Amino acid sequence: MNTGEFFSPAEGLERHPQAEHIPPDGAACLEVLFDGVPYAVAFVGPGSVVRQVNGEFERLFGYSQKEAVGQRLDDLVVPEGQRGEAARLTSEADAGGTYRLETVRRKKNGRTLPVLVYNLKTRAGEGAVRDFVIYLDLTETRENERVQREAAERMKRIFQAIPDAVFILEIRRGRILDMNAEAERLSGYSLAEARGRSFNDLKAWVEPDERRRFYDLLAEKGSVRDFEARFRRKDGAMIHCLLSGETIELDGIPRIIGIGKDITERVRYEEAVRREKAYFENLFHHSPEAVVLADEKSRIRRVNRAFLELFGLDPEDAKPGVAVDDLIAAGDRHEEASGITRDVFMGNLVRRETVRYRKDGTPVEVFLQGVSFPVEGEGRAVYGICQDIRDRKATERELRKNVEDMRRLWIDTVHVLASTVEFRDPYTSEHQKGVSRIAARIAGKMGMGEDFQEGLALAGLVHDIGKLGIPAEILNKPCLLSPMESRLVQMHAEVGFDILKKIRLPWPLAEIVHQHHERLDGTGYPRGLAGDRILLEARIMAVADAFEAMQSHRPYRPAMTLEEACDELAAGAGKTFDRDAVRACLELAAEGLVP
Repeated sequence: MNTGEFFSPAEGLERHPQAEHIPPDGAACLEVLFDGVPYAVAFVGPGSVVRQVNGEFERLFGYSQKEAVGQRLDDLVVPEGQRGEAARLTSEADAGGTYRLETVRRKKNGRTLPVLVYNLKTRAGEGAVRDFVIYLDLTETRENERVQREAAERMKRIFQAIPDAVFILEIRRGRILDMNAEAERLSGYSLAEARGRSFNDLKAWVEPDERRRFYDLLAEKGSVRDFEARFRRKDGAMIHCLLSGETIELDGIPRIIGIGKDITERVRYEEAVRREKAYFENLFHHSPEAVVLADEKSRIRRVNRAFLELFGLDPEDAKPGVAVDDLIAAGDRHEEASGITRDVFMGNLVRRETVRYRKDGTPVEVFLQGVSFPVEGEGRAVYGICQDIRDRKATERELRKNVEDMRRLWIDTVHVLASTVEFRDPYTSEHQKGVSRIAARIAGKMGMGEDFQEGLALAGLVHDIGKLGIPAEILNKPCLLSPMESRLVQMHAEVGFDILKKIRLPWPLAEIVHQHHERLDGTGYPRGLAGDRILLEARIMAVADAFEAMQSHRPYRPAMTLEEACDELAAGAGKTFDRDAVRACLELAAEGLVP
């Protein structure tokens, strides 16, 4: 190929990014363009028909020289979507223009690639103009740009995702250049508001001395770690921050990167803990109750002033490490005290009244409370409270004595009332004693407590006291009573109630007496009560009263046998008499315990 036919010095070649590689003209120019330059070159004739391509063109686009020559260049390398652009460029080139454009071209295999397209016009012999289309593959360039963009984007995301506030500052004036989202949240300023302003400008430092010390340390050491300082937010609120800072180079320029962690809540918590600790320290030392802290072997860790005073001890007596049980539970109480400590360390809350001893041997009645809890770095500890209950116990003893005396008085009162009946009507008196005994035993058989039984026994002793108001001739009449006489006798329940209701007793004696002739079916007197409206005590009393009366001789009838009386009760069980009370009475009879 005659290279001189095609090339002369190229106008505008100096504007090409690789122009320094291209010689001025002639055969050498053609040789360089087609063999020496690192980009694809196609020589085109009229209509953009390919007349020649270089080896780089073949490599880049995949067309051989043979395949390319004679084909329209646009048909070979222009993607369908770029045909309009390519036609315009061809038209401009045909009109004598040149172009330089970043675009996309297609390889033989259909894949596209980014390229820089450059139209180069040269003059051959006799002034003929020839066109060369030069392609510079931008794939690597674009890939590098993509990688750089992605890296920059990753760094930006990381920067924004850091959970602590990050600031980038100028060295000289400390002006803010950049900050992340957490820094915006923490300071209350947006990046737009803060950029170009220092923390001094923002009046963010609460204490100027803290600012000076931070920057002095940074200047001296090049970095600062965990520097506590107070800052003022945009809204005026004060926050506590833990600062770290370091001087670094960004794009060759010294900068300060500062990291701030909001520790306001931690500081508040620590302050609250300090206050709480001080509070409990005061509570411990000034508590009116004796308090001791001990380990699992009952060795003292701490005691308060009240503990020393209660047991007559000096501080030296109760110093840490001394066995508390040896101090206050010597002798007969030592084993008990050791057991309490074991119970507490097993997780039990111990509450117990016991006796401990003062230094001089004087016994002290105390109420002990003990609980175990973990102590940081020291395992578990026993928290024990010793409450002096000597006065309380003395009062309780006095109260018990008073109650017992009062109880004795109540019982004596009932017995006095019962004795008045004996003087007037010995039969009624004996009947009351029998009913009292039977009623108490029925209650015991039914599982009632001792107090219930005692109250029922007392009620039995006076259940017929109302008969004091009935003429003796009616009570002892040897024949059946007239309706009026029967009505008079029935009034004894109401009379007995009126007598007893004026006496304040811990048992409902008056009401028992009032109801002992009521019946489950409502046929009794004086009020015609039925079912559960009748006191349980009265229902038991009714069974005992009837059972005893059946077996007693009266002037108007003979006594029943035990068997007859049991049959009579059984017939009324669940109808007129309480079923459970009847069952208990019959069991007692079978056991020979009644009458």
